[in-house]
Amino acid sequence: ISDLTFAIGLMNCFNRLAIGMRM
Repeated sequence: ISDLTFAIGLMNCFNRLAIGMRM
């Protein structure tokens, strides 16, 4: 896994977590 893919996956997870906390 490349660093870019890992970073994108991490950001996606963080975004989902943020959206979940908002709701």
